[in-house]
Amino acid sequence: MTDSLRASPRSGGTFLPAVAVSCAAVLIAMDLFVINLAFEAISSDFPEAAPQTMSWVINAYAVVFAALLVPAGRLADKYGRRKLFRLGLTVFAVGALGAALSGDMFVLIAARGLQGMGAALFVPTGLALLLASSPVSRHTAMLGVWTAVGSVAAAGGPILGGALTQVDWRWIFLISLPVILVALATSVTLTETPKKETRVPDLAGSALLALSVGTLAAVPD
Repeated sequence: MTDSLRASPRSGGTFLPAVAVSCAAVLIAMDLFVINLAFEAISSDFPEAAPQTMSWVINAYAVVFAALLVPAGRLADKYGRRKLFRLGLTVFAVGALGAALSGDMFVLIAARGLQGMGAALFVPTGLALLLASSPVSRHTAMLGVWTAVGSVAAAGGPILGGALTQVDWRWIFLISLPVILVALATSVTLTETPKKETRVPDLAGSALLALSVGTLAAVPD
C-alpha cells in the first residue's frame, strides 16, 4: 500500500518535475558537445600534458559513465530512483566544480571521472521519474518535452561552449552549477518509484570493465 501511494503522481502538476528532468537532460547534452570545443584552450593551459594524457579529459568521463550505467540502474531499483537521481546530480556538481578549479591535469581528469559517475547515476533514472510523476494521459507530452529539451541543448551547446571558451574554458564547467541547483531544488517534486528486491550489482565487475576499457583507450593508435 505504501509503495502504491509513493508511486502515484503527486498533486501540483507536471511542470516542476519536467524542469528537474529537463535540467538533467541539458547537462548531458551540453557536456557531450561543449568539452570538445574547449579542448584546445585546456591544452594551452596545460602545455606539459602529452596529447595522450589530454585525451583522458574526455576518456575518463566516458569510461566511468559506461562502466557504471547498468549498475546504477540496478541501484536505483533497489534504493529508489529519486534518491539516485539527486545523488548523481550532487556528484556531477562536485566533479564540475573540481574541474573548474583544477590546477593540475590529473586533478582535471579525476574530476571528469566524477562527472561520469554522477551522470551514470542520474541518466537512467530521469525519464522514469518524470513518467512516474505524470498522469498516464501526459506521458506522450512529457516524452516530447524531454526529447525537445535535449535536442535544443545539443544544438545550442556548441554556441554557448564557444562563447564561454573565449572567456575562460573553466566556465564550461561552472555554467552547469546553477543548472544543477535548479534540478536539485525541483527534484523534490518527483515521485519516488517503489523499491524492488534485487541483487546488489557487481561493482567489482564494473570496476574491471572500466579498467579494461581504460586500458584499451590508453593504447596508442
